[in-house]
Amino acid sequence: MKDVKNLRKLLGVSCLVAGICGVALAGARSDLSVSIDDNAKMAMGQLGSTFNTNNTVEYIGCNSTTNTATCVARNAAGLNRSCTTTDPETIAIIRSLTSDAVLRFQWETNGTCRIGGVQVSHYSYTRPKKPTL
Repeated sequence: MKDVKNLRKLLGVSCLVAGICGVALAGARSDLSVSIDDNAKMAMGQLGSTFNTNNTVEYIGCNSTTNTATCVARNAAGLNRSCTTTDPETIAIIRSLTSDAVLRFQWETNGTCRIGGVQVSHYSYTRPKKPTL
């Protein structure tokens, strides 16, 4: 019994010294609007943040059929870029895309998606879509 009391005191003092008692710590947050880099032939953005922007211009995303997929992006300036692929591995990556993900895609001059150039990332700090009314 005495050991339990001592343990509680030790935890209480440790908690106060560390400054973490009763404090709720929020995680990191990130807003990444659509960016297009023609020199790198790359587009990138967070789906949730893009959906939540105040402008009605930006969008980013992909769609797929049985053996073809296309990724598209438009930045706030209205610049559009896209790529299409029939590569099964790239299509599998595209199909892992969720509404809260970060999407990055690169394209070749002929409009195909660069092999290895499509990346879907899921992080705790990306913004989810806000509900629409």
